[in-house]
Amino acid sequence: MKMVINYLTKNDFEIISTIEAVKTESQLLTWQQMQQYPVLQKTQLSSGKIIYRPRSEKGKDLIYKVDSILAGLSEKQANRRKCIVVDKDDFIISNSFL
Repeated sequence: MKMVINYLTKNDFEIISTIEAVKTESQLLTWQQMQQYPVLQKTQLSSGKIIYRPRSEKGKDLIYKVDSILAGLSEKQANRRKCIVVDKDDFIISNSFL
């Protein structure tokens, strides 16, 4: 357990907070989620820019509502919409439906 300590004097101190590391398991996208919700895949381009590409049919419909010729959404556009964001291995990064 890690403690953040504020030293007031040489012999006097105050504990501000304690931080405990919690191991979390990544959740894999299920087939039902893929069919039921708009799913976008976070992709980093060679230029370093990050875009969100459709991973499901509803994800494709979500992108085409913004613009009929878009290949993906920017991070700002993706954060404004209710969707599930996954990485390249289909592990859920964020889920705005929870």
